[in-house]
Amino acid sequence: MLGILIDGLFNSIALVLLSVGMVLVIGMLRIVNFAHGALYMVGSYIVWLVVGQHLIPLDNLYLGYSIGFILAITFVAGLGVIIERILRPLKGGFLESFILTLGLILFLEGVMLASFGIDEKTVPSIFAKTITVIGFSLPQQRLMVLLAGVAIGGGLWLFLAKTRMGIAMRAVAQELEGAALQGINIRFIGMLGMAIGCGLAAAAGALIAPIYTVNPYIGTGPVTKCFIVMVLGGIGSLPGAVLASFLVGFVEVISATFLGSGTAKLIVYCLLLTVMLIRPMGLYGGQEWVHR
Repeated sequence: MLGILIDGLFNSIALVLLSVGMVLVIGMLRIVNFAHGALYMVGSYIVWLVVGQHLIPLDNLYLGYSIGFILAITFVAGLGVIIERILRPLKGGFLESFILTLGLILFLEGVMLASFGIDEKTVPSIFAKTITVIGFSLPQQRLMVLLAGVAIGGGLWLFLAKTRMGIAMRAVAQELEGAALQGINIRFIGMLGMAIGCGLAAAAGALIAPIYTVNPYIGTGPVTKCFIVMVLGGIGSLPGAVLASFLVGFVEVISATFLGSGTAKLIVYCLLLTVMLIRPMGLYGGQEWVHR
């Protein structure tokens, strides 16, 4: 039972980072970044390059992973700024942004495929041991992901709820024209939101990389679940994204444990359809973008 709890939390935390990052982009730019999964993949590759390929020669694995983690977030956040400049004229244009971000997916996957091949890459685990709690063996690596995810999520909540910049981002997400009339720099806030959202995708990829293998297409599965989470929680709602991430994460783990992974995916889709029938706008649709 404890193992299911840890696996459920682990699955949910990765989804939280991805889905919250995507909701930030929707709130700031009024577009859906379909390339979010590709940015997750890029974050994983950067960690693999630094730790697995010794891009930065370091004897200390912990220090190497820490540097790789920071580099992944910084590089992908910077890439997000460039993407925002390209997408800025398309605010509200669903079809145009879909085509452009689809092209970005193909470009990033093609670059990784041409540079590193199709073979699965492995990142050395920095916490290879397990700890025993009430008779259950728990991998330290997964516990580290949980702690890191909670720290990142808590820091983001504090930033959005307590800082002037975070409050400005909430204002832009809730009422774009009203925020502009209050003197908020809409362009800068949009760029900041895109950078943070892409950085969260990279953080998720960097945290997951030592647990799973890395290849050019690893972002497809997570971003599909991310879209399910966003629709389930309510498009553009941060609290909804967090709640739906935990709901999907635990439903998937519990179903996979007792019924198999194939049935688990079917149950997740059934859950989505059920919620859509009862609450078409999602669990938090139409409510405040982020709680104070």
